[in-house]
Parts: sequence; structure tokens; C-alpha cells
Amino acid sequence: RHQHSLSQAMLASQIGVSRVTVSQWENGEVTHIRPENLFALANILKVNPEWLVTGNGERSRRATAGSGETTEALRQALPYIHLHQNKVFVVHLPDTAVFSDAFHNIVNDLTLLSTLGIQLVLVHGARQTLDRTLKKAGFEYNFDQGRRITTQAMLPHIQQAVGAVKLEIEARFSMGSATSLMQHPRQRIMSGNLIAAQPVGILDGVDYGHAGRVRRIDIQAIRQHLQTRTMVLLSPVGYSATGEVFNLASTELAQEAAIQLKADKLIYLSEPFSSALGLQPPAFLPLSEARAKIQDHELLGCLVQAVANGVHRGHLLDYQLDGCLLCEILTRDGSGLMVSSDPYEDIRPATHEDIAGIMDILRPLEQSGVLIPRSRERLEQDIHHFSVIDRDGLILGCAALYPYVESASAELACLATHPAYRRQGYGEILLNYSLKQAKKLRLKQVFILTTQSMHWFLERGFHYGSPDDLPKDRQGLYNWQRHSRIMTLPLGK
Repeated sequence: RHQHSLSQAMLASQIGVSRVTVSQWENGEVTHIRPENLFALANILKVNPEWLVTGNGERSRRATAGSGETTEALRQALPYIHLHQNKVFVVHLPDTAVFSDAFHNIVNDLTLLSTLGIQLVLVHGARQTLDRTLKKAGFEYNFDQGRRITTQAMLPHIQQAVGAVKLEIEARFSMGSATSLMQHPRQRIMSGNLIAAQPVGILDGVDYGHAGRVRRIDIQAIRQHLQTRTMVLLSPVGYSATGEVFNLASTELAQEAAIQLKADKLIYLSEPFSSALGLQPPAFLPLSEARAKIQDHELLGCLVQAVANGVHRGHLLDYQLDGCLLCEILTRDGSGLMVSSDPYEDIRPATHEDIAGIMDILRPLEQSGVLIPRSRERLEQDIHHFSVIDRDGLILGCAALYPYVESASAELACLATHPAYRRQGYGEILLNYSLKQAKKLRLKQVFILTTQSMHWFLERGFHYGSPDDLPKDRQGLYNWQRHSRIMTLPLGK
């Protein structure tokens, strides 16, 4: 604040809070800050929100091309912050991530998300730690259908390995910083005997011993802790009513916890996965397509099962990518793979609520002379002719189809995409969607008028025409001064 020559009163006025509140922030007298105030404060002081909350990470903003990147990032993040407040996210942490160099930033990002009002349940794995522990103790072990066959003699070593991972996580979240905005920089995290388990038993002649399945999760106790802004940590062990200990598959535990908690998101942090799935992140898979790929990646099956049972969205992230959690949760495009049963990116008929987004796309093209200017009133009258591509509330592209039934033709107009999403195939998607709509109307031809995009349409089967090819009603509206090229496309059956 001093570096920016701001008094407490000046800073309070810019944020819209009282001077007393700013004083409390500086003196560390608060444990929570409203998300909009946090981001406003970060923007004014030109520092990272993460640094304000945790005292860790880079102090200055990472955007190097001026304030535009930062402003756009905040604009994208704020709607998601409000959307995710008080929602439950289940996050699976493999032990490879816990003991990696990336975990420091993962802890910071999880702490920031908790500060923003997201309720977090963490489920940790221990597979590689347990592999090393058992090998060191001289045990030979086998897996069957992804489960470790667990003997009674292995249990002490399993408890040791699981305990080591659990303690490492708790220790990392207990680390505070004197430069944190919060007086209580340590993130509260709790665990306990929250998982009731039962044995897997004998399957196809294989005795799984003390390998177990989740029988019941103490959902009420977990929710009570989440409501006090405390993270809940679940370990991959469960207990029976008789006091027996069972080794659980952590990925399955995370899936079951998300389902029983009716979580908004289930997130798996993973090793790089793009080659296994043949996808380049960020990517989105509808539930139906994800089902067809479950053999390609173990965790995809868990995501499919969770989403099919009521979890809103499932995510697979590369934990080695710095900021993967924040990017996936607080930006529209994300950083990893998302699975959802509802449309994340959808092409549909436009509504009046889409007019502002359509105008944002058309305005630059109108100002440069590529398109003829259209007023808001004109768009309101013609909105039933428009189709849009909608990604999580952002209009990525639009197109309008004006039928001329008497001549069995239609004009395709206003085919345009958002500047940030050009050259990604959305124009092609809108064109194909519009052609399908024209065929449904049993039209025989589509025509366009353009001054700039002739070659793009030629590559897609259009041919040059003349004003005589236009319907008579449209011929009278042709602008001879603009001298747009007319191109036509016959529609097959």
C-alpha cells in the first residue's frame, strides 16, 4: 500500500469497504476475505491473489504483456468464483504428486481455493510409497484387476506408508508465512475414522485378503467440518465394525466420496495423460464419448462412474503443470480433461440473452467493414434466425440463416467467431450446422454475400454467382456500392 502511495482510506474507497476493514487486513485480524475484495485488492496493488493469501509464490503478477492479460484473467475468474462458492470439490492427490516439487504450488492453490469459499475434500494415494515400503521389507505382492492383494502381514507396512503420505500433506498445509494477508495462514485440515470398509472377498478364485471396498462414509461429519472452512483429508484405509483394517484403492475412494457427498467436481491429479487418451488438453468429453474411452485410462473410468451417478463434472489434470487447478477451475478453457453429462460447449438456436455476446463478436467486423452494421433492435428482431456456439456462458461464434421459401433457398449471414477462438474450426461447425438446418427446411440452395472470405467458402464447395441468382426479394436489397461477391452452394438430399 505504501509503495503505491495509498492511505488506508483511499484503498478502502477503491475496493468499496471501510477503512477499519483494511486496517484489519493489514493487522492480520481476519481469517477470511470475500473473493471480490481479494481480487480487487490484488488488482490495485498489482500482486498475485495467491501471494496475498499464502505469502508464497511470485509476488508480482505473471502477466508480462501489460495489464490486459491480468484484467482478462480476473474477468474470467470472478464468475467462476461466485459460481463455486460453498460447492464441494473432491480432489485426489497421488503420492507421486505429494512428494514432487510441484506439491508446494499445489498446496498454495488449494489454500487459495479454500479461501475463496470452495469446500475441499482431499483423498490421497500411497501406491508408490507402499511399493517401496513392501519391497524394502522383503514382500512380494501382486495386483489383480487394479487391486493390491493384501495379506495380514502387510498391514503394518501399509499403515506406515499411508501414514507417511498423510503426515507429509498435513505438514505442508501447516506451513504458514509471516507475509500472508491472513493472521491464520495455516490451512486447517482434519482426518479420522470416517471410512467404514468391507473386504473385497474372493473374486474368480482370487482371495484379496485385506483389500477392501468402501462400505460407508461419514458424510455428516465431513459436511460439519467443511462448513467451518476446514479441509477434510481421507486416507486409503478403512475400518470394519470389528476393528479390522482394510487397504482401499484411493482412486475408488475419491470416486465414492464424490458420489456420496453429491460433489460439484471430482478432480484427479495425474501424470501426463494426453498420449494415452489421444487428446490434447484442454479437452472436453461428453459422458457418452468418455464411456467409449474408459479402457484407455484407469482414471477415466472413475470419472465416468462419478458423473453418471450425479457428480456435476469430472476433471483429469496433469499435476506437473503449474497452476493446473486454478486454470481448470477459474478459467473458461481450463487446463486438463473435463467429463460432463451436461453440455459444456453446445451449438444451439440463439435467444435474446445471447444478443450481447453476438454483438461483441460482430462489432469488430462491422467496424472494419467486413460486415454490415446491425443495430441491437435489428438483432432483437432477427434473433430467431441466429445460431450460436456457447461454451459455459461465452458465445464463441454465431451464424444467421434467412430462408426464402418461395425460391427454396436461404441466405447464410453473420458467420463469425470470437477473436480468441478463431482458426479452431468453429466457423466450420457453424457452417455445417446451418446447412443441416437448411436441409431440414427442404431448401435446395444456400447463398452468401461476402467481401473478404471468398476463398474460405470456395474451399467448402461454394461457387461464384451473380445477383441474378438471388431470390427476387433479396435482389432488391442488394447493395451495388458495396459490391459483395455472391456465392452459392447447392444442397444435396
